[in-house]
Amino acid sequence: MTAPEPLYPFKSVTPIQIRFNDIDVLGHVNNSMYVQYMDLGKVKYFEDVFGRKFNPGEVGVVIARTEYDFYKPAFMHEQVAVLSQVQLITEKTLIFEQRLINTATEEVIAIAKSVMVGYDVRTLKSAPIRPEQIKAYEEYEGRELFHPSIPSTAPASSK
Repeated sequence: MTAPEPLYPFKSVTPIQIRFNDIDVLGHVNNSMYVQYMDLGKVKYFEDVFGRKFNPGEVGVVIARTEYDFYKPAFMHEQVAVLSQVQLITEKTLIFEQRLINTATEEVIAIAKSVMVGYDVRTLKSAPIRPEQIKAYEEYEGRELFHPSIPSTAPASSK
């Protein structure tokens, strides 16, 4: 299976060091490790967008759904990186895409798509994504991301 071309260029790149305990009995990175790699990519992305050290309480979103497509295995001594971007913002959701790639060959190892929901840590309830955050995401990505007419239940594969 061949990975689809990205809709937009990725600006946020997070190099990942594969560790010994990431490897399973088959000699490749265990698929469960990709979740951790993508989380590292999310932290770097938020730091890139907001220009400061990551603080979970300031991000204003939580993950509601994530799906993964695996294209090829990753092995111990490969140089890999996570590419991250926001593809779309609705009133209460971010549609987030990440790719784990082999940096030497640029082959896609896995793609993760997440729906992140606006969240207020004080009330512990969903909340609209704040306008200043939308502006920061759009400035970082260099394109319009906010589309209020798309239902907030849009799947991660929405374009």
